[in-house]
Amino acid sequence: MSLDQLMQAVSQFASWLLPVAGVAVLVYLVLFLKTLIETLKDLSLTLLTAQNEIEKLDGPLQTLDDLSKTVDEVHAAMKQMASSAARSAQEGMEHVREWFSRSREEAQETADTIRVKADDMMTAAAAAADKAMED
Repeated sequence: MSLDQLMQAVSQFASWLLPVAGVAVLVYLVLFLKTLIETLKDLSLTLLTAQNEIEKLDGPLQTLDDLSKTVDEVHAAMKQMASSAARSAQEGMEHVREWFSRSREEAQETADTIRVKADDMMTAAAAAADKAMED
């Protein structure tokens, strides 16, 4: 068998094999496309189901959002109320401190006045006792 005959035999074999291989590739391509179409249909159905589930969650999520806003508002009000209460307590303590200070000063002044009067009375009594002793 010569090289020319070999090449002719290979060419004839290839001419029979190529259409068979082409048909096999086309069959596999059709099967692949069929599987791809079915997968895309399943994916479409899955996405539709997921969208429905997300829409079902929209109501509770809106409620949760409203609740979160309410909690934030309550927190802000409580913070303001606590700050106001602390400020009022501080002002009250200032008034009590001033009242105690005034009361202490008044008590000190009263005690000083009583001491002066007592000293004056003692001096007067001593003078009266001296005078009575002289007489």
